[in-house]
Amino acid sequence: MANLNDGEVSLALGDDTYILRPTLNAIRTLSRAHGGLRPALQTLFNQEFDGVVSIIKIGAGVPDRDEKALAAKVYAAGMNDATLMPLVEYLKVLMNGGKAPPPDDAPPAEEPEGNA
Repeated sequence: MANLNDGEVSLALGDDTYILRPTLNAIRTLSRAHGGLRPALQTLFNQEFDGVVSIIKIGAGVPDRDEKALAAKVYAAGMNDATLMPLVEYLKVLMNGGKAPPPDDAPPAEEPEGNA
C-alpha cells in the first residue's frame, strides 16, 4: 500500500494502485466534467461506467493516452464496492476542502450556549 498524505485515497484495480489526490485542479476539472460534485457522486451511485473512469482519471492524473487501459482495468475489476467506495470517499474529501472528513461516528461539534 502506498504511503498516503492527508486526504489522498488509494484505489486498487487489479495489480495496480491509483492514488487519488485532492487538488484544486482536480475539483475544478471534476466539477466541470460532471456539472458539480453532487452529480459526480450520483454518477457513482448510478454506476455510470464512463463517469467512474473519468473520476479516476482526473483524481489520479492519468494521461489521456492511458485512458483506454484505465477503462479496461475498471471493467476487469468490476463496478463493485471495492471500486466505487474509494471514489465516494475521494469526492467527500474534495467536498471537505481536500481534507479527510471526520469519521461518521465522531460526535457533532458543540454549539455555543446562549441566546441566539
